[in-house]
Amino acid sequence: MNKKANIVVNEVTSSVRPMLDRFVGNPDYPEDMLLTGPKAAELVDQGTMLVIVDVNRPAAYGEDHCGPGPSQDQQRDY
Repeated sequence: MNKKANIVVNEVTSSVRPMLDRFVGNPDYPEDMLLTGPKAAELVDQGTMLVIVDVNRPAAYGEDHCGPGPSQDQQRDY
């Protein structure tokens, strides 16, 4: 697909730290791959796809934090 990907992390916990350490300073990954939520929100546009993985606190990721979901005509079935 040749699309840029980012990982959004606000809180770096002890369980997340080992995974992040594999990316930071690794020349195989771009330096700007890791973003905070506010920085990611600045970059979102109509062509952005959001994938949420391994959410342990679903209530923390409701509409107030991510913005409204896609409209009916923006949704696609795959």
